[in-house]
Amino acid sequence: MPEPTMESQLTELKSGIDSVLKGQETAESTAKDISTRLEKVEGDYVPREDFDSTKEWITAVEAAGKDLLSRGRSQILPAIPERCRGLVANFERTGLSEDKAIMRAGLEAWCKLVLTLQNPQKRADLDMGEVRTELDALEQSLNPQGFEKATLTGDEAPLGGYTIPVPLEAEVLRQMEDEANIRAVARVVPMTSRVHEFPTLDNSVTVSLTDENATIPDGVPAAPFGQRLLRARKFTCLGTMSSEVLQDSNIGISSFLVTLMTEKLALKEEFQALEGDGVGANFTGVATVSGTNSVVWGVADGDPVSYANLVNTKWGSRKRAGRRGAAWFGAPEVWQASEGLVSTTGAPIWSTSMQQGIQGQGNAEGLLLGFPAYSNADTSITRAKGTLTDGTIVYFGNWRSLIIGDLLGISFASSEHVNFKEDQVVLRMIKRTAIMVGVPLNFSISDLTDVS
Repeated sequence: MPEPTMESQLTELKSGIDSVLKGQETAESTAKDISTRLEKVEGDYVPREDFDSTKEWITAVEAAGKDLLSRGRSQILPAIPERCRGLVANFERTGLSEDKAIMRAGLEAWCKLVLTLQNPQKRADLDMGEVRTELDALEQSLNPQGFEKATLTGDEAPLGGYTIPVPLEAEVLRQMEDEANIRAVARVVPMTSRVHEFPTLDNSVTVSLTDENATIPDGVPAAPFGQRLLRARKFTCLGTMSSEVLQDSNIGISSFLVTLMTEKLALKEEFQALEGDGVGANFTGVATVSGTNSVVWGVADGDPVSYANLVNTKWGSRKRAGRRGAAWFGAPEVWQASEGLVSTTGAPIWSTSMQQGIQGQGNAEGLLLGFPAYSNADTSITRAKGTLTDGTIVYFGNWRSLIIGDLLGISFASSEHVNFKEDQVVLRMIKRTAIMVGVPLNFSISDLTDVS
C-alpha cells in the first residue's frame, strides 16, 4: 500500500475540518430552531382567566406591602396626625423596625380617624372637616392608587362603613392563614361580582379500540362541560369597646381588632368549608357535598382510629388527583389517637418532621402516612349514628379542589347606638367570601370515627 502523500493528507484534513464545521452549523441551527419554537409556544400560551387574575391580585397585594414599607418615613409619617405620632415609638418598643413601626402607626391612625368620623359626638373638640382631610391624606399615603370609601358588593346596596386599605387587608388575610389552615391549602380566587360561574368537566371523553376500516365511535359526550356557581356570602364579626378607645391614647386598636376578629373569621371559614350543611346561609362543605368518597370504618356505627382505617381513607379515592398534594383535616382527638399507631411492620405512621414543597404544611400538627395533618377544634366530636354518640369525621384529599372566592374589600364600621347607655362602641368587620367543593371525588371522608 503506497504511502499517503502530503497533498492527500491535507485533503483528508480539510475534509474532516469541513465536516466538523458543518456539524457545528447544524447544531447551532437546531438550537436556534428549538429556541424559536419554545418562544412561539410560550408566546401563544394564554393562562386560564382565573389563574391569571389570582396571580395579578396576589402580585398587587405584595407590591402594595413592599411599596408601603419603602414610603414609610418620607410619606406615611408626615400624614399621621401629630396627636397620633406617639404610636410610632410604641411600636418600636415592641421590637419593630422603624419602617414597620411607621406603617403600623399609620394603620392605627387610620382606624382612629374612621372611628372618630363615625362617632363625631365622642370628639366634640375636633373639627370633623379637618378629621376628614386628615383621613384623606393618610389614605393617600397608605395607598396612592386610592380606594372606595364604601363597600360596593355586586348587585347589593352599599354595606356602609369604610373599605380597609389594601395593606391592612393583606395583613388580615395573612393572619387568617395563621389562625386556620384551609385558606393556605385551598385554591383561592378573587371575585369581582357576587356570583362567579366556574366551569366544570362533568363528563369526560372516552377512548375506544377500533378495527381497521371500522367507523370510529364518537368519544365526546353531548354535554361534556357544566358550571357551578361560586356565590359570595357575608362573614361578619362584632366586637365591643369602651368609648375611651376613640380618644387619641396610644392604644394599638387595629392590632387588637385584627387579632380579635380575624381569628373568628378564619375559624368560621374553615368550619364552613369542612362541615357546612348548606342550610340557610351556610355553605355546603366537604362533609355534606354529594359525590365524596365515604369510607366506612369497620362498622356502620363507627369504629375507633386505627392504622387500617386510616389507610382505607387515604386510598378512598381511586383517582390519583385525590392524593396529589393531599392533606388530612380532623379534630385534635383524632390525631391524638393516631400519634401512637404503628404499621403492620411496627413502624410509626405519625411523624413530626415536615416534608418540603407542600403548601401551608408549616402549620400542620405532623405527617400522617406521609401527608400533613391539620387539626380544627371546631370539628364536631358529638355526631350521632345508631349507638354512637361521640363520632367525628376524618377528612383526606386534594384541597386545591376546594375553591375559596374573595370578593375584594373588607368593610369596617362602628356604632355607639347599640350600647349607648354603657358608653360602649360596637365595631363591625364584614368579609365577602364564597366556598365551593369543586371536585368532590378528590376527597375521602370517614363515615364516622369513634373518639369517645
